[in-house]
Amino acid sequence: MTPAARLSLLGTTDLRAADGQAVQAGAIQPKRLVLLAYLALAGPQGYVRRDTLLALFWPELPSEQARHALRQSLHYLRASLGREIIRGRGDTEVGIDPNRLWCDARAFEERMAARDAGGALALWRGELLDGVFVADAAPALEQWLDAERLRFRRLAAAGAAELAAAADAASDARGAIAWARRASGFDPDDERAVRALVEMLDRHGDRAGALRAYAGFEQRLREEYGTAPSAQTRALRARLGVVSSLPDEAAPAASAVPAGQGSVGAAPEPSPRRHPAVRARLVTLAAAIVAIAALGFVLGGGRRMERPHGEVLAVGTIAIDSAGAGPLDGDAHTLRTLIAADLSQLQGIAVLSEGRLYELVARARGSMDARSHVLDAARRAGATELLDGVLRAEPGRYRLELQRVDLATGTVRGTLDLDGARIRDIVTQATSRIADAHRLAPPRRTLGALTSQSPLARRSYERGMHAMYTGELGAAMRHFSAALELDPKFFAAAYYALTLTPAGVLGDTLSRQVERAAAAADSAPERERLQIRTLVAIMGNDPRAVAFAESLASRYPAEPEGRYLLGQALLQAGAFASAVELMRAAIATDSVLLDSALSGEAPCRVCLAMRMVAQTYIFMDSMDQASRWVDAWRRASGGGDVGTIGFQILLHDVMGRRDEALAAVRDSLPPTEAGALMRSFLGSFLVESAIRAGDFPEAARLIAGDLASDDEERRRNGLWWDVIYRHVRGRLGEAAAAADRFCAALHSPPDDCALIRASVLVPAGRLEEAAGHIERRLQLPYSDTAGTPGRARRQTWLLAHLAEVRAAARDTTALSLLADSMEAIGRRSAYGRDRRLHFHARGLLHQIRGEHERAAVSFRMGEYSPTFNLGQTRAGWARSLLALGRPEEAATVLDPLRRRVLTSVGSYYSEAEVHFLLARAHGEAGRPEVAREHLAWVEQAWDGADPPFQRRLAALRESLTAR
Repeated sequence: MTPAARLSLLGTTDLRAADGQAVQAGAIQPKRLVLLAYLALAGPQGYVRRDTLLALFWPELPSEQARHALRQSLHYLRASLGREIIRGRGDTEVGIDPNRLWCDARAFEERMAARDAGGALALWRGELLDGVFVADAAPALEQWLDAERLRFRRLAAAGAAELAAAADAASDARGAIAWARRASGFDPDDERAVRALVEMLDRHGDRAGALRAYAGFEQRLREEYGTAPSAQTRALRARLGVVSSLPDEAAPAASAVPAGQGSVGAAPEPSPRRHPAVRARLVTLAAAIVAIAALGFVLGGGRRMERPHGEVLAVGTIAIDSAGAGPLDGDAHTLRTLIAADLSQLQGIAVLSEGRLYELVARARGSMDARSHVLDAARRAGATELLDGVLRAEPGRYRLELQRVDLATGTVRGTLDLDGARIRDIVTQATSRIADAHRLAPPRRTLGALTSQSPLARRSYERGMHAMYTGELGAAMRHFSAALELDPKFFAAAYYALTLTPAGVLGDTLSRQVERAAAAADSAPERERLQIRTLVAIMGNDPRAVAFAESLASRYPAEPEGRYLLGQALLQAGAFASAVELMRAAIATDSVLLDSALSGEAPCRVCLAMRMVAQTYIFMDSMDQASRWVDAWRRASGGGDVGTIGFQILLHDVMGRRDEALAAVRDSLPPTEAGALMRSFLGSFLVESAIRAGDFPEAARLIAGDLASDDEERRRNGLWWDVIYRHVRGRLGEAAAAADRFCAALHSPPDDCALIRASVLVPAGRLEEAAGHIERRLQLPYSDTAGTPGRARRQTWLLAHLAEVRAAARDTTALSLLADSMEAIGRRSAYGRDRRLHFHARGLLHQIRGEHERAAVSFRMGEYSPTFNLGQTRAGWARSLLALGRPEEAATVLDPLRRRVLTSVGSYYSEAEVHFLLARAHGEAGRPEVAREHLAWVEQAWDGADPPFQRRLAALRESLTAR
């Protein structure tokens, strides 16, 4: 047989031609190496569309230039390794000949699939493509790298755990412990692996080693996260006789941030491990964050500063002395705003925004009218100089005495005596004198171009800021709306109105106001322009959101706002590892907020950031990490926030701790206005939890109670769950009738109505009816407005479900066209799932053609998140793996579906189908006890189901019995 070239991807990368010679450096540049790896991991018979490679590796190049770059890269690889290694299929696809290129990662997968864990781990020399980073590639390529690294680590951990169990069964204590240690080492945050190691050590008589392993894990959680192990892990403590250094509910660190956040460099890596190199365009931003964090603590206060290099000015209180004067110039009441706006033009100096000052003052329950409160807030925010003083109004004239206070020492650097007939004359003088003091050029733009020219609009804006940061959110929205009505181009008012909007749902009037402001953003000052564009882009699903947020974060590093928005944009794009890394760094530099209590319902950006980190870990299926961050979020927000309570309850449930979840439910109805919201959430949660646990009588009782309620919202909730419940029970005729009742109860049937109908009509074989519901929704006009998710996102999601219908009809022509349409439309969306959904349609197409290797690759590429994705994607992936005789992998692929949230994307795929496939996968993998557990769940669900489900259940029982 012809000798094969060798590609090593696990650990240090290495590429050698068939004669054993290392490939020349020019051919192994990172992009070409990852391109070769991508093709090699597509499967032994896998081909990849050229268009897919162009979108991943050369997204910014025009089409023809990108095709030339791909041809050039393939030419180099063929010249270095042999022309036969890379083969084509027509003009549209390329692939690797597995007989001519041996790849250690592919061999590792094959040995794991063959139940040869020892042979697989003999190949493991380190992380997949360790240290390799591709510049100028699409975010989807980084996502693929992150997902593959995580997948290989989990495969390795599973292999090591299997070897540990085998050694334990053979009474090989030393081998069992060694393999258990290695399994834990693949992911130190996996509590299941830690528990297995501790129990293994204890069982083999090494009680001291077990205590050390437990104590080391507990210490790591304390130092890096400020929390304790889970209740299940803590249960080992009593059995081992170890005294914990943390109480069962870990006390927060001094800053209430998980330890390790006080310094960016000390932050623990997320799981999956963050990319070894942050994307090139984030380098400047990362450097700025590190520079801020490295500056240490405010003198005498012990609190973290946020100061970048250079001076940071803050405009504090300006009292008005108007005794004996006539009517005041309307500008007098907003003099602080005017001075801050004019100073923001100075190049070489930073100016703290009003929003930041309001946030810090309110967090400390202070007043913006109290000089001591504002001075302390400015110091805590990292400002170096505070401007405050007294404005004296005299007949026909104004005088301003403005002090420049050095915040490091508390001394007065100088006093400016300014006077003029108009307030704006004084503002211009103040900016000019301060520019001279700092040896800077005066600004060129007029003050009128920087903020609202309407004094009444500015007064409404300031009242809105005060109301927002004292928890009067309804009043704040009214004030911001009034400001926009007076001045449609008041960008700051539009921005804060958007930040207060729940889930981007604006009223008609405010929506129009925000759209007008966003449309006029070209004329706004830079910070306001970037703020409004970033937020509108995130809420409107605009692909430019990441670029806008990066500009805001790098241009204004003294304030965390840009970093929070960038983390949100990266999360939306599906760059989970980068989002976590950035948000954790932002929290570290914003920890100044966390040593004081919330003021009422005032916005808490640090709390929002912690919520986003927890949410991202849920998307990554890292539930232990998510739980720790929810704990930190709850402490930061004061402990009684409805959102944190709901998150904790949901996490307990999806992690299989239903008793803890239900106990939390009993204690979670706060005696406040939020109680109604919590009761609404709990109503849905209790039904979902009962279905997840297979407690169908309880689910039926809860749904019946909702349907009989006098409350309209509760009845609609019951109608929704009635559809899901009957679908899970395999009673499709009943489910279809329930879907009709749900849709009839809606004043304007949304897309959810069409999709929930299709979800039960497709398995019932009513395909054209299902397609009709979806196609009618696609034909309806849809206008993008501020806060809507965007036309591309909506179309792609509907088309993905239409693809399911066409696949059920085995209409390959329609399915192929749908996949191409989804790919084109998905590129116009910022949402990472939309950009990947076309792979789902291609996976369905390959399955129909019997190309299961290619189908598995396509489904894997179509995944946005293991737990928050179209459920059919992982199910399709698992079916292809089962068809290929790889049940172990199929079970691993299916496992995260048990932790999905049924109220969202999980609504369209039956929980019973997940357990059915898990029973089959575990049965074929030789784990009959696990298979029977899932079978028992399906048996309860399909008791009294339609005949087709009964026949499928009988066949499953027979196949498991035969094994």
